[in-house]
Amino acid sequence: MQVQWHTAGLLATVAVFAGTATLVFHHVYRLQPTPFIDEAFHVPQCQRYCAGNFTQWDDKITTLPGLYLLSVGVLGYTSGLQRPACSLYLLRLVNLLFSVGTLITLYSILKVLNAEQERREWRHLVAALSLASFPVLYTFSFLYYTDMASTLLVLLMYSLHLHRQPGAAAAIGAVSVLVRQSNVIWVAVVGAFACTDAMVAALTAARSAPRRRPVDPSSPRIVREVLHFYWSQARHDPLALAEALTDVVYEGVQYGAVCAAFVAFVAWNGALVVGDRSAHEAVLNAPQLLYFLATSSVWLAPLMVESARQMLATVRARPALWAALAAGLALLLQSAGAPHPYLLADNRHVAFYAWRRWLGHRTLRLTLVPVSAATLALLAAGGARRPLLQRAALAAGTALVLVPQRLLEFRYFIVPFLLWRLQLRPPGSAALLAECALYAAVNAAVLYLFTVKTFTWDDQPGVQRIIW
Repeated sequence: MQVQWHTAGLLATVAVFAGTATLVFHHVYRLQPTPFIDEAFHVPQCQRYCAGNFTQWDDKITTLPGLYLLSVGVLGYTSGLQRPACSLYLLRLVNLLFSVGTLITLYSILKVLNAEQERREWRHLVAALSLASFPVLYTFSFLYYTDMASTLLVLLMYSLHLHRQPGAAAAIGAVSVLVRQSNVIWVAVVGAFACTDAMVAALTAARSAPRRRPVDPSSPRIVREVLHFYWSQARHDPLALAEALTDVVYEGVQYGAVCAAFVAFVAWNGALVVGDRSAHEAVLNAPQLLYFLATSSVWLAPLMVESARQMLATVRARPALWAALAAGLALLLQSAGAPHPYLLADNRHVAFYAWRRWLGHRTLRLTLVPVSAATLALLAAGGARRPLLQRAALAAGTALVLVPQRLLEFRYFIVPFLLWRLQLRPPGSAALLAECALYAAVNAAVLYLFTVKTFTWDDQPGVQRIIW
């Protein structure tokens, strides 16, 4: 009976989400029935694939063809395995289907991570609905961009890892890399999750004897304990060490194979990207971390209000550390180089206005420091129950994904934000509903802006609009 109730609740949530998204989808299509911004590259390229032309490539496209292959597969399947008709409407509809898949995947992740809330099923459903409506991601559910498929595949890989399906998880991770190359970092992160799980499991098994202190994966001691365990095994029981390391290798080898294949591709291709490499060169842009933390503070505001006491206690426990951290963030912020030309030239993106009115001013930029520190305090306080080694791997992955990016694009923050949000302690009812209301309000505001704020460019036909 409980399973039937859970299934009915999920189906109802999916129906509400899909129904609302369909209404927004048709509204957006009526307003913008022609390719918009990057769709001008993605749509014709996918239409070539739909026509069976897999050799012609637009050099303006820098990602691998994973999105187009998935779209051809989905539309081909629904058309009875015949050559699909890949109109702009249908291609955007594929992304809408991916957004529903993202909702279901988020639900499956939350069910595992927050298993202690089994009796409060509605919280899993509302949290999944809220995160699937994350404003930056939600906007691109209605356009033919790579973000929706990329996010779904990374989350699905993580879900399969949590459900102990390493082979399937690595396979989905490989597909995610075909959609966006930077996803190889998330493949490595999930691989690190799998390996550290195996390490902690071996340590736990070794401490199963009565009256031994239990293993706490979230404790700062876990690093020392794991290293001591393996060093002790190497000295006293090499056979047991080999068995423990075999378990670690077994858990991580599939992910390692995906990463190794990508390294081989980069060596063969001569670069991370395909097509036009001049506009997407890797740089060292540490301020991206502060931009990410500052924007995350907006989306995490309801959780910050709820966790204010825990955040304050975290800072008070080590005031010198947090003072040094704030100083370090300020130094990182001042290292910002010249902005990407695309940021300054394209007034169809929210980032253009954020830079011109705020981030582009050296003094005003300093306001990011306390806001970013507050986000870190929430991640430290709210994520304290998660395994420390996994939080470290996620932090490293976030830095590796964001720091090499010269262009400020809020779309780059989608996957790291969702992964960090999933690590946080489940919010209370009031904070969860406030988060859902915040996301709905921002989505409504962005849709209103997209609808009414129109302008024209001299060198491009048609009406221009503002999106993330």
